Amino acid sequence: SWEPLSMVFRKPASAPPALSDEEERIHTFLHANGPANLDKIIESTGMKMSQLSLILLQMELKDVVTPLPGKVYRCMC
Repeated sequence: SWEPLSMVFRKPASAPPALSDEEERIHTFLHANGPANLDKIIESTGMKMSQLSLILLQMELKDVVTPLPGKVYRCMC
């Protein structure tokens, strides 16, 4: 019997990834405020642009945030 493609390619359920303190600050901000651009995240967290960019990339790889057009990020929660 054949399974529908949605069943074949579905990601397995897993526990949420562990977040560092910095990732947790960003996650908390985006969860409470919705999608935000880099400037608002910097203003809220006090992080430098280089630090924030690296952390957001790590969070993307963990499927915690997703980038939107205009350097806006959205929490995937």
